[in-house]
Amino acid sequence: MDRQEHRFLLAERSELEQLLEIVPKTHTLDIMSLQSRLDSVNAKLESAPEFGREPRHTKLIFRGGPVVASQGVFAKFGAIAVEKFIDTVAVITASIVKPLKPTGAIPKHGQLLITNTIKGSFGFELEEHIPSDQPQLALDVLSPVEESISQVRSLMEASVEADDDELAYVASGFDPRAINKLHDFIKMMLDNEATCALAFHGKSFRFRDVGDVARSANRLSQDNLHEELKELSGEFVGCIPGRCNFQFQILPENQIIYGKTSESIENVDAINHILYKPCRIKVLSIRSGNGKSKYRLLSFNTEPE
Repeated sequence: MDRQEHRFLLAERSELEQLLEIVPKTHTLDIMSLQSRLDSVNAKLESAPEFGREPRHTKLIFRGGPVVASQGVFAKFGAIAVEKFIDTVAVITASIVKPLKPTGAIPKHGQLLITNTIKGSFGFELEEHIPSDQPQLALDVLSPVEESISQVRSLMEASVEADDDELAYVASGFDPRAINKLHDFIKMMLDNEATCALAFHGKSFRFRDVGDVARSANRLSQDNLHEELKELSGEFVGCIPGRCNFQFQILPENQIIYGKTSESIENVDAINHILYKPCRIKVLSIRSGNGKSKYRLLSFNTEPE
């Protein structure tokens, strides 16, 4: 039994239970027939595998030049736009599962299914694909795909609404290849005078007009987001593992920097055991426009005293 069949059986059970409540008790044959069917459905559900939480859905809705009222969207634009969005999610998901190399093939993670179309403007409902052989996650655990889509929404929002410092801070949590993929998606919309809205997990963001799209494309471009790998010497002065934030004092300048830790650092809590000890770190420095640099911690090594 697959997840879709399991959903149908759950829906049928609910419907049968409701019918049994409203059928007059004098309709004996109807009751017997409904009860027999309900017993059969319950038997199938009892033998069904544990599916865990339901896969998450997101809505990607387009407006503008390529959209013909609520009738549809030009096929070439729709196909390429969805592909670029899915590629963005896949790269972010892959970077969450395992840090990416600067170049080379990107592991296949974060597959999405197109499960429905959305009318009004025109868009697509996308569903997280959970392979049958993948271990089931608890209901309160976010999957890498969920994290990825939430991050896409937050970065698009920051690219339009945040100042340079806040945009750099948000971008510091992303692999550079993921930012480039998202820029490609937004630039493709700009070239076609289109906008989009993204709704996921109770939160949404939309580009109000093509001007918003142009601002986002400009601010996520390599001309605006300046990235630089740096090796620094000094000492950690603080770390919050739950939020994956760190503070580091560069010596001998006594300059304190702060930022986010990369997924490549498996035990963030270990930093709290080497506070105020000589250390060398490798960081990715990210600056938006004329704003201040924000940092992503890639690795650290204690130095002999």
